[in-house]
Amino acid sequence: MRFNRRDKALTVCRAMRSEKVLIVLDWLCEFRMSNAEILSSRLEISITNAFKLLADMQSSRMILAFENVHTRGMRLFGLAEGGVRHLSAWGRDTQKAVVKASNLARSTTVIHDLCVQRITLHLAEKFKCVEVIWDLNIKTTRSLRPDAILVTADQYVAALEFDRTAKNLPQFFERLVNSYEAIRDNEFNALFIAVESSAVMKRYQALFDQEEWPVYRKNEKGNLVELSTKLTPERRFKNEIRWLPTKDVISSILSSRVSPKSKLPKIATSNQFEAANL
Repeated sequence: MRFNRRDKALTVCRAMRSEKVLIVLDWLCEFRMSNAEILSSRLEISITNAFKLLADMQSSRMILAFENVHTRGMRLFGLAEGGVRHLSAWGRDTQKAVVKASNLARSTTVIHDLCVQRITLHLAEKFKCVEVIWDLNIKTTRSLRPDAILVTADQYVAALEFDRTAKNLPQFFERLVNSYEAIRDNEFNALFIAVESSAVMKRYQALFDQEEWPVYRKNEKGNLVELSTKLTPERRFKNEIRWLPTKDVISSILSSRVSPKSKLPKIATSNQFEAANL
């Protein structure tokens, strides 16, 4: 997804609205869904103004509003038929964006995905990225994909991983070795590992600081098995794996469950989900 920034030189209301609409649709096309808090940050507008825009976009059948069974009270938004047509008119690839919103309403990864969005947005702004790629849109031959990839104007490529809970030892080293090898093979330049818990961060860093890393691969049954060989990471590649503390990001996401009372879009029904073919 192109990470376009707001044009501060725009003064005509219609042009400003058109720009904001495209930014919202691009974000929803990439990430499949989002909430008003993240979208308001992406647009650099107040949460109240974000809800007004989103309500207008829903009235225009560009987006759908729904709730997820795991985030009761949080208003989420996804692409509707009109939004897909709008993006197609702008030359965007919308093929992978066609996901049933009714499935999103039952998704078990929604909190993780919202956290990834928030961290991605923070990093994209901080490093002035020009492109953002979400997990399911990443093309790789490896067994593991990062949660997101960010690209700067000078083609510096950074991967992001976010852990809500601690991985067990085989999972941790499988991800670590895969990421190290991807950096070594120039698939990306750096990896950010974002962790909510300081205790988990401390444990991860102790494992990371080992001189040798055990190597795990999946067998035919899909179980992780430790190989007899060990990996001795080179410092120049190891230094490109960086730790990103994200204290309170989950609680912040969950605190956005309560929405402003004014200008709230209506929740889409299951029939509307199916009619939009998303």
